[in-house]
Parts: sequence; structure tokens; C-alpha cells
Amino acid sequence: MIAQKWDLTLRDLIAEGPVKATDAAVLIVQVAHALAYCSARGLVAHQDLKPENIFLDRLERFRGPDGSKPPMTRALIADFGMANAYSVFDKPHGSRPYMAPEQYDGSDSLVKSDIFALGVILHELLTGGIHPIGEVTTDVWPHALSSKGKKWSHEDVWKKWARHPPSVELADDILSGIINKCLDAEVSTRHTATSLEVSLLRYLETNDRDLNTYLIAVLSYFDELASSGETGGWPYYEHLLEQVNSFDYS
Repeated sequence: MIAQKWDLTLRDLIAEGPVKATDAAVLIVQVAHALAYCSARGLVAHQDLKPENIFLDRLERFRGPDGSKPPMTRALIADFGMANAYSVFDKPHGSRPYMAPEQYDGSDSLVKSDIFALGVILHELLTGGIHPIGEVTTDVWPHALSSKGKKWSHEDVWKKWARHPPSVELADDILSGIINKCLDAEVSTRHTATSLEVSLLRYLETNDRDLNTYLIAVLSYFDELASSGETGGWPYYEHLLEQVNSFDYS
């Protein structure tokens, strides 16, 4: 089997500098939409959502029927190795900069923990990699620069921040509010994947209606593909069964 080579990860994009607000919203909408899809099928928590685990396809090389360029980058969630590990293996943890407070506290439900991570990621996208804790994430995690000291290797620093995250204040008040609702330490008032998607689509409708319309059409298209895939099955599965059944085990 030949693996797909993606153009870059979200971490690579963040390293290029602050992302335009509407472009950042497009990316987070796609991830939130995917999380809602997975949740409806039993995946309660990815548990290790971070920029390194979000792959991107730049679509500039494609053209529409009229020769236009698609105004977006496609996002795909990767590495589900920790998915639902809190309930299956009693392992609630993930990657510290993106962990919600309930992951530190051993909660019996991590239903909104990925949304907390998305709040961190959206902040990083808009600021060129700065974590809401006030440091460039890659400067302090997973291996802190020598100039940053050793405190970042201790869980308590991240746990204390996650339990009481200060309010984020960016130039865009609406996006600041969205991020703060994602980072709400109180799970009951934190965004859900669906409410986050709706909030960002409203933001896009106000700031770039054409992009909003295009994104909704793309999401609908991929929903149709997912639906047909579920009903039609994996196209290679039947052939694989034929090979297994014909194998001589003697």
C-alpha cells in the first residue's frame, strides 16, 4: 500500500507566520466538522489533537471549471492512536500544551477535551505559534530551549494554566471570544464541535461571504463522500477477502 504524502502539517503552516484570520477559521471549521463526524460514530476524544496531527493539502494547484483557484487549504486529522484511550485503557493524557483540565484530573468523560486543544491551535494560527500561556509553543515543548529554563518539562506548569487560563485578548474581539469559549475550564460552558463550527461560519459569512459559501459546499461534498463510503464499504475489502480465502494454509 502506498501512503499519501501530504503537503505539510499545521505546525509547518504555523511556522510560516501568522495565518490570515479567515484562513485560520476555514481550517478550524474543517477540523471541528471532522470531530463532530467522528463523535457521532463513537470517537469521544482524539486525545492528542495538536498541529503535528493535522495534515494539510494546499489546493492552489487545482483549478475550478472557470479557471479559478480554490480559496482554501484542506485539513485532515491524523494519528488516532490515543483515541478514547481514557475509557479503554484509563489513560486520559495527551500532549501537555493542548490538554484540557479534565485530562489532568482523570475525568470519566473527555467529550470536549479536543475543543480545548482547538482553542490553543486557533490562537497559534493567529499569532504565529504563540501558545495562550504566553510562549511560542515550540520554544518550550516538547524540549524547551536552554534559555527558557527547565520548568516547562514539569506537568504542574501546564496543569495550572489549563485549570485557570487567563482571558485571551487579540486584535479581533470575535475570534478572541471564540478562543476563550474553547478554553473555558468549565466543560459545560465550553464550545462543542458543532457550536464552534457554527460560530466560525458566522464569522466567515461576515468577513468573506464567498469563502463561507465555498467552504459549506466543500463540507457538504465530503459529507456525501463519507456517507457513500459507509454504505458502499471499502472498495478493496471484497478483493482482500478473496485473497485470504484462497490462501493455502497447508
